[in-house]
Amino acid sequence: MYSNSMTDAARPPLPTNTPTPDTTAEPTSASILEAEETALLEQFAPAAEPENTRAWEVPGHTPPLIQPHHALAQEETINRVATTRRTTNLTTSSTSEQASPALIGAVLGGIALITTVFIGGWWWQSRAASGGPEIAASPSPIASTQPSSAPVVALNPAPTTLPSPSPKSSPSTKPSVSPSLKASPTPTATPSSTNTAVDLSVEEIKIMDSQNGVLQAEPYYAGQRVTVRARLRNNGTQDSGTFSSNWTINGTTVGANGSGKVKKDSEAIYDDVNSLTYGSFPLRAGDNIFVYVVDSANVLKESNRGNNTRMMTINAGATRSDLEAVEIKFYEQNTTTLVTTPAAGQALTARATYKNSGGDTQTQFSLKIFLNTIQLKEKTITSYINPGQTVEEADGYNFTAATGSSEFRMDLNTVNPFPETSFSNNSKTVTLTI
Repeated sequence: MYSNSMTDAARPPLPTNTPTPDTTAEPTSASILEAEETALLEQFAPAAEPENTRAWEVPGHTPPLIQPHHALAQEETINRVATTRRTTNLTTSSTSEQASPALIGAVLGGIALITTVFIGGWWWQSRAASGGPEIAASPSPIASTQPSSAPVVALNPAPTTLPSPSPKSSPSTKPSVSPSLKASPTPTATPSSTNTAVDLSVEEIKIMDSQNGVLQAEPYYAGQRVTVRARLRNNGTQDSGTFSSNWTINGTTVGANGSGKVKKDSEAIYDDVNSLTYGSFPLRAGDNIFVYVVDSANVLKESNRGNNTRMMTINAGATRSDLEAVEIKFYEQNTTTLVTTPAAGQALTARATYKNSGGDTQTQFSLKIFLNTIQLKEKTITSYINPGQTVEEADGYNFTAATGSSEFRMDLNTVNPFPETSFSNNSKTVTLTI
């Protein structure tokens, strides 16, 4: 930090042997130099300042850059003028009133230096006011002299760079505060489960009695009428979507459903999946293979597909089934009155009678009625016929008796036949003669 350390008391004294200028005579070089010195001292003399105008005396402020620069310029200029004056006194004693070219050069150099200092100070003050970058101060230039008769002054000294004052702090800006966001509630953690989604599982296959739904156990017999039922469960944590399922018995697909649904962690019921049960149908002799498949079209995203299929095999022994065509009777049409001797043109009804002579309950078998090789009627018996039970059909075939002989025949179990101990008793023929 520069300071104006040279006061008038500390300033080196001027030589006292300077001759008093003759005011009546023509101005000499010494008188010109003295006048310039006085003007310089007046120029750099500190001006009186009013109260409260020294901003740098306020805490936090620094003096303008021009003040230390002026002090430096003042000190350097006074030293150069004093040197020049001593040299001039020595020179004037030998050269009288003649103007020395070296002296004129020194005066011009001083004027150039003053101009440089003034312009430089103004420039640095402008830079400080505009917030220019700080530049490290360089040492003050020292005037060099040569051993000639006149001193040589360096006209272009390196400019002295002073530290820039710290820029005034900008008024603090009130920080903008973003409104706090409302924290989202922490979601409730879902309990971990090995079943991450839907998990349909075919738990088991059951063999049921076709007539009463009672669970059937071994032994099984060929021709025995059974119903298969699957037990299906959703072990997953989500309700299933719509899926398809089907039964395959002995390699043939016999039952399918495309609208099955099962709720999470629950067992399917017939109302949800109507393909759970299939029957009734007769067992064949030997092995019978049952396969039940859920989501056969692979439309569900399941955690485990390895339990979507279940297979069961049972062996049926020798059949105990035996249907027997017993007789065909004729009744007055739409009555229960039996006619033993019909007349030509009489309206009659022919009704078939059959019997289950086997050891297993039977149902779902065909019944056909023929007249002279012409099929008059075909139907499926859907009621259950227990072993040893004889049944006469409730309806029959209506016809008008004609003169001559008419042959009626009844055939049992000819469509998709199931095993029987004998098929020889499955047909019965009756001849009507008028």
